Amino acid sequence: MDDSRQTPPVKNSRKMPPADLLRKAVEANGGIVTLTAKAIGVDPSTLLRWRKRSPAVAEMFREAKEAALDLCEAKVLQAIRAGRTAECLFFLKCHGKHRGWVERQGVETIVRPEVRADLEREQKRLKDPKYREALRAFFAAQEEADRKTMAVVVPLPRVVE
Repeated sequence: MDDSRQTPPVKNSRKMPPADLLRKAVEANGGIVTLTAKAIGVDPSTLLRWRKRSPAVAEMFREAKEAALDLCEAKVLQAIRAGRTAECLFFLKCHGKHRGWVERQGVETIVRPEVRADLEREQKRLKDPKYREALRAFFAAQEEADRKTMAVVVPLPRVVE
């Protein structure tokens, strides 16, 4: 790691360093907890605890992340201006969703003709009130059997079509 990211270590102190020292370390390391902790010589869990307990420390990390985002966005815009397609697509997928620039994934199902015929036949049968009533009776009997904790299967009545 280059010297620009180094700050004097706190030597494994559990006491928070001065705010200016901590801010420099957080900014120099882009708000990345592990790098910041290493730079000031504390365990990452200690730094996380400080961030959780101190609104000022939490704000330091938020500002550092915002600055890193600004830098990255600037780099993406430079790449777009240079005509690099991948960066253009990335930007559009992130910021152009309201214009339809989204990546969609879909699942295509293929139904065998015999299965499709069974489905269509069942859909027609479900439109028949007699068949629906027979199904209701079947499920009511099944529910009653379950209530009595018996493993009884009531045969589905046949309906003449």
